[in-house]
Amino acid sequence: MIREMIKPTSKDDKPGFIYGYSIQKEVTNSQEKYAYFKIGRTVDPHRRMYALSKICKYDPKVIELFPSLPGKGRMPNNLQMIDGKIDRWKD
Repeated sequence: MIREMIKPTSKDDKPGFIYGYSIQKEVTNSQEKYAYFKIGRTVDPHRRMYALSKICKYDPKVIELFPSLPGKGRMPNNLQMIDGKIDRWKD
């Protein structure tokens, strides 16, 4: 996450968020599990996680969001869905 934060901005960059998420998946041929981690930038974290869930067919679990979303009643882990589904954030 620090590497993403120290990258120089470009003329096309807009104010927004840096996020880190994981997708955990069981390997179908064994009992082992693995996780995929990604760090990226977005101006709309909810929309980005929704898009990722549709593209990847997995619900991403947000590990970190910087800066954190403000507001009373913020969800645990920033964007972690209360009922485990990201569909509730559709447009």
